[in-house]
This record gives sequence, C-alpha cells and structure tokens, in this order.
Amino acid sequence: MSITSVWTLIQTIFGWLFVICWVALWLAPIPLGLWKVITLFVNNHSKDKILACLCAVATALSAAGIVWLSVDHFQSYGYALFLGLPVYCGILPVVLFSRRTTRSYEDAIGITFLTLLLLGVAIIFFALDGLICILLASPLACFVAFIAAFITNLILRRRHQARNLVPALMACALLPFMVGFEARCDLPPPTSIVVSSVNIAASSDAVWKYLPAIPDIPGPPEPIFRSGVAYPLRSEMDGTGVGAKRLCVLSTGPLQEVITDWEPGRLLRFDVISCPPSMHELSIYHDLQTPHLENFMVSEWGQFRLIRLDATHTRLEGTSQYHNRMWPAEYWIPISDWIVHRIHYRVLNFIKTEAENDARN
Repeated sequence: MSITSVWTLIQTIFGWLFVICWVALWLAPIPLGLWKVITLFVNNHSKDKILACLCAVATALSAAGIVWLSVDHFQSYGYALFLGLPVYCGILPVVLFSRRTTRSYEDAIGITFLTLLLLGVAIIFFALDGLICILLASPLACFVAFIAAFITNLILRRRHQARNLVPALMACALLPFMVGFEARCDLPPPTSIVVSSVNIAASSDAVWKYLPAIPDIPGPPEPIFRSGVAYPLRSEMDGTGVGAKRLCVLSTGPLQEVITDWEPGRLLRFDVISCPPSMHELSIYHDLQTPHLENFMVSEWGQFRLIRLDATHTRLEGTSQYHNRMWPAEYWIPISDWIVHRIHYRVLNFIKTEAENDARN
C-alpha cells in the first residue's frame, strides 16, 4: 500500500471518528436533559411545577425575541446568538425558579433544558429557523447552557455569594445590545479549503471526459441530503477552455461558475459566480426562507485535479474553498467541512464508477 493510500485511509478514519464524536456529543445532552425535566416534575410539588413552567416559558419567549433580533433584524449568526443566548437560558430561569428556596442541581439542569425545548418550539412556530438547524446548534447550546445553570445554582446555594450573580444578570439584560454590537462589527467570515480524493482504475484521459459536464447522478442521496442540505445533481458546460461558463445544478438551484484553468487530463479549476440556497429548511411552514440560506455558507472556487499514478490508475482530487458567516467558527467549520466532503464524494464516487465501467468495457 502506497503512502498516499495510507494517508487517504487515515483521513477517512479520522473523518468518521469526528462524525461519531459529534453524534455522541449531540446525543449526550438530550437524554440527560429529558431525564432532568422528568425528575423536575416528579420531585416537586404542584406549585413548584407551575412556577417552573412559568419561568421556562417567560425565558424562552424573551430568548425567542433575541433570536428574532439577531437573525431577522441584524441577520447575524454569531457569538451572541450561539454562546450568549445559551448562557442567558442557563442563568435566568434558574435565578427566577430559585427566588424563594434553594434548588438542587438536577432541578437547575431540568428547568434549563425545558427552557431550551420551549425555545426550539418557539423558533419553529415563529418561523425563525428550521428543525435541522436547531438540531445542529443543540449540542453547543445544551453544553453552554448546562454549565451556566450549574454555576448559577452553585452560587445560589451559597446565599452570601448571591451578589456575585449581579454581573451575570446585567450581561443577560445587555444581550440584545451585544447582538447589535456584534452585527455592527461585521467580522470577516472564516474560510475553509476542503480536499477530497478517490483513486480510480482508469487513465486520466478517461476520467477527464466526465469532469466538465457531469451526467445526471443516479440513486437516492445520503440521509444528510434528504434532510434538505443542497447536493449536486449534474453539471453543464457552455463552451470549452478558460472563460467558459459551467453550471452545477444542485437540489436547491444552479451554481454558476466560470472556468479559470483548463488543462485536459490534469486540472479543471473554476470561480463561483453565484450560489443557490444552501438547503431547504425542514419546517411546519412551506418553503421557509431564513437569512442563513443565502450568502452565509458561500462557495468561492473549486477544482478537479488529476494525478497520474500509472498508465491505468488516476487519483482524482476535488477541492472547494468556501466561507461560512456563522460563529464560533471552531464549532461550525468542522460541521460544514464534513458536509462539503459528502458533496465531493457524491460527485467523485460517481465519476469513479463511470470511468471504471468505461475502462472495463
């Protein structure tokens, strides 16, 4: 096995390890939070149950207003939304619920998760976002909110230190202003370059003929694409050589490209002129349009590179550079990188199958 094949295998293994870890991260807070919600209602009296519901509803509705301010008014998906808002949902309901008596850590986590559940329902009901995006953000939101709830409850259990919560409560009150300030800052979006590759048992010339205009890709899409994420269907060419127009047809619309490098059998590179929506939202409303569907995850350029291994074997590399206007980048870029890899492999594996069938025939 060659060094490049070993490296490709290592990349694949680490890619799937990331997916497994992310799924585990996504699954872990859900059963924990649900269990704490159940114990919250089982272990408390009727008045406390009603109080918990009122605190959670009040916090969730005010948080939904902050979501509207961020995504609809300022069209900002940043630190204030994905870090500040979970802290808000971890502090405020715990403080309100603990006004008259000390609560257990389990109750603090329970009312926090109840608040997040109600916030998710409010976001969908008020058409602020779709279900898939809420699920993608849920691991980070739960993790941050649970930490905020735990620390808040820890302080409240020591009554003489309760004054230490004043700065945190002031920060909660100032969160809407933080949203506006962050939007005004207009941070430059982080960019990422994603490279995927497959080895093909065919010559580079046999592979090249499928690159400019890719036929219809058959078969059902992967589960991630069935959820609404845009995926490639085919591509079309208008002319040949540098300056020619290329149209990549996605499930959400056409991606317009212009050829910048044309080296038959070696390299096809293009700049992206315009992008369609990045996904179809999964929502109770038909054709929900939210700001992040366009001009947030935007492809900038891409290329196909052919590397001759021998007379009958070729490595095909697909590369994309894009930017993602969602923060924190350390959380969202790995997710979007994985999605781009899946898009690449849908195309690369189709070309591999077609070129190898031609070679056998």
